[in-house]
Formats: sequence, structure tokens, C-alpha cells
Amino acid sequence: MKKGFMLIELLVVIGIIGILASILLVGLAPARERARRASCLATLHQWGMTMRIYADEHDGRLPWSGGGNNAECLLALRGNYITEARVFLCPSDEDYRQFEENLATLTSDLNGLSSVRSSYDYFGAYTELPLSLPPVDYPVPRVPVMWDFCAPRVSHHVVGGQVLLLDGSVEFRRKGEWAFENLPFRPGHIAFQEPPVPLPNES
Repeated sequence: MKKGFMLIELLVVIGIIGILASILLVGLAPARERARRASCLATLHQWGMTMRIYADEHDGRLPWSGGGNNAECLLALRGNYITEARVFLCPSDEDYRQFEENLATLTSDLNGLSSVRSSYDYFGAYTELPLSLPPVDYPVPRVPVMWDFCAPRVSHHVVGGQVLLLDGSVEFRRKGEWAFENLPFRPGHIAFQEPPVPLPNES
């Protein structure tokens, strides 16, 4: 009698392998999303450095296109300040592949599929005046500069978004802390605080 697997045994083995694979995939999904979130954090830090370099070369002013939801200034950064267009898109965004296919026709439309504002938005699009770095020795206000959209298609944005602040730091803010669904801060006049008065023993 020949020895070998019976059909039912083979099906049982395949079933067990399928169950183990599904368990592994479920366990890997959170780890994969954490990696994407870390990559998103690094992207916003890169944006912070880009904005700082631009401001240093433009009298302390960040890119601006006149406000009124106009963010054409972001497109103008390509070439001299942005050499890799992928920084415009969060790695968790489901439209990542489609974005890469349309790099030649990028727009600045809000939430556009082939737009530099499909994953991140820029506070300078909403301000009546350009965002500026404070004078030397003035504290830098913790004003949002760029942020993730709280969009369902981006998994870690469902509960909140990562926000790049004017001082270059990045922090995660939960959705309830945002001024509006996709705007973490209400536009308006941004005044710099007076520099701190030194204590007597510091003068």
C-alpha cells in the first residue's frame, strides 16, 4: 500500500496554514501602520526644515499665495526646495500610487487626488498675511504650519492628525482638539509674544 496524504488531510493542512497566515496578518497590520505613522512624522519634520530654509532666504516669511485657500506657493517649492514630490503625500494615503502617476500635473486644489494638498494642508493658505518667524530672542508661537487630514481614507487620521508647528516640532492631536474637522487652528492675526524679561540675576 502506497503511503501519502489523503485529500482530507491535505485540506486540513491548508486550512491550518490559512488560519495561521490570517493571524499573522492581523498582528502585522498595526505594526505596518505604526511604521507608516513614523514615516509621516519624518515627512512633516522634513517639511519643517524646508519651511525654515525658505524663511531664512525670504526675510523670515514662509511661502504664501495671498490666502483665500490659495496654496500655489507649495507648487513653487518644487525644484529649489522640494526635490522629491512624495513628501506631499502621506504614506498611509490610499491614493499614493495614483499620486505618483500624476506628478507631471500636480495641482494645489484642496483634497485633490493629484494635488499637493491631498494628504497634508498648509496653514498659509488660510492666513490674511504671510506666516513669519518671530524676531530673534522672541519665543516661537506654537502655531500649526502643516498637518494631516483627519480623513477616513488615511487610517491613522481617523482619530486625529499629526501637526507640524512653527517651531519645527511635530505632535499628534486628537480630532476633538481641532478647531474644525480638517483645521487644527482658527486662522486670524498671529501676534508674537514679547521676549521674556530676564530675572535680576540673569542681567
